[in-house]
Amino acid sequence: MFNLFKKIFWGEKKETKKQKLISISFDNVLNFVEKQIVEKQTNAKKKAEELIDVVYYGVLEFKNKTQELKEAKPKIEVFIHKNFDLKIKNEYCDRILAAINKIEKQKIEINEPIDFLNNCESVFRIAGGLGPKNNYMISYFFKEYLKEFVDASTKTQDAMAKLSKFIKEEGKIIYTNNDISNTLKHIKKIENNLFEEQKMHIALLKEIKDLEKKATTLKIDLSNIENNKGFFESKKLKDEIQKLSREKTKIHQQLSTVFDKAHKMIKKYWHLYKDADKTFVKKLEDSLDSLTDTFLHEKNDGKYLLKDILSKVDTTIKNKSFDYDEKEQNQWVLFMASFNIDLETEHKRQYLEIVDKIEKKEAQLKMKTEEYLNKKQSISKEIRSIADELSGLEKQKKNIGENVRALELKLKQDKEILNNKVSKAVDKDVNILYK
Repeated sequence: MFNLFKKIFWGEKKETKKQKLISISFDNVLNFVEKQIVEKQTNAKKKAEELIDVVYYGVLEFKNKTQELKEAKPKIEVFIHKNFDLKIKNEYCDRILAAINKIEKQKIEINEPIDFLNNCESVFRIAGGLGPKNNYMISYFFKEYLKEFVDASTKTQDAMAKLSKFIKEEGKIIYTNNDISNTLKHIKKIENNLFEEQKMHIALLKEIKDLEKKATTLKIDLSNIENNKGFFESKKLKDEIQKLSREKTKIHQQLSTVFDKAHKMIKKYWHLYKDADKTFVKKLEDSLDSLTDTFLHEKNDGKYLLKDILSKVDTTIKNKSFDYDEKEQNQWVLFMASFNIDLETEHKRQYLEIVDKIEKKEAQLKMKTEEYLNKKQSISKEIRSIADELSGLEKQKKNIGENVRALELKLKQDKEILNNKVSKAVDKDVNILYK
């Protein structure tokens, strides 16, 4: 009873048979499709031939009417020279006939009716391109010829419209083989491109790995150099040299503070005695450049020691042998009061001793570190070079990765397209198997 109510209110449920999925290998797709649609294609081609014949014979009829129009003479001769040139009509007809001759010479491939249709359309584009004025004149002078010309054109274009509709609808089956063949070729091309990109990606990964391994080894070598006992000894020497250099600079600054006060008076003294003994004048000129350096580098047993020059300048000032103002005199007095030759000589001794120590330590440093530094610089340079190379390779890897993803997506989409095309062509659900 319940089942009866079910049938009354809900209806009896019909069981639908699930269509069996057909599996086809990728290499066998075209062969499979050709076998499945051969009858449909035969029928479609037969119909296409019939429609093409109708269009073709229509074009030939239109050709005859065009030829008749070209050869026609106007009945109203008296006005023809004033209003219309026969040359316009004849050239118009010649352009149409030339386009039709191209169709006659063309080998009509039943698999490519679109090319035939396109050539036919070009004929009627020429026929429709006369222009209002010339169209009116031809209608006026050749009315009886033009009617047949237009009728043939209309008849042929109607046949072309039927052929065009057929090609867009049921005639599509004719192109199925070429369409699927092109899709298969495209998929193979993508697969080849994808294979090449993946191969490049693998090679690139190996190159990156090798370079990273090499960089790690070099960094270990560099660390070993920096941790080497000789390297630490060199660093210690370097620190000692820097410390001595600071002491040397400090002494030089102290001496400069003292000697700079005497610069102006010595310059005036030089002007007074610049024609004196050349050796003496040379010593004065050197002193003008830097009293401190002159003092530090002169030998105690040399001629014209700086202390003697200062003594002579002091005597000359006391004797008022050259002009100077009160400020300069006061500065000189302060200088002589603060100048202690014994103290400055001691500073000089300390300075020269430090210079000697620096030179010896620099010689030791050079001997100890030259080999280590050269090796360190060489390894550091190579590490930087590898880093630059790795940076470039990483960019390549990124680009290849993007290309691979794009190709994989395109391949997936094209496989779906192929599957749909084949399923639609054979009117069955198919599953294409790839290697």
